[in-house]
Amino acid sequence: MNLSGNIPALRAACRAEGLTLRVLDKPRGHTLAKGYRFQIIGERSNMYSQDVDGAMYLLNARRERERRARH
Repeated sequence: MNLSGNIPALRAACRAEGLTLRVLDKPRGHTLAKGYRFQIIGERSNMYSQDVDGAMYLLNARRERERRARH
């Protein structure tokens, strides 16, 4: 799934995983996701990313770790 620059979709993906998305830095005058910094907050860990693609990568890696832990 390509969510490049799509912050609402990233927020929805986090919500679906039971996580919270916090925007740490929001640039002025930008409507795209450039210059943003994100924190993804979970029960046991916090993850940080400087773009939407990186945040989605972290979410997918987390899903994969949980899937492997169940098997």
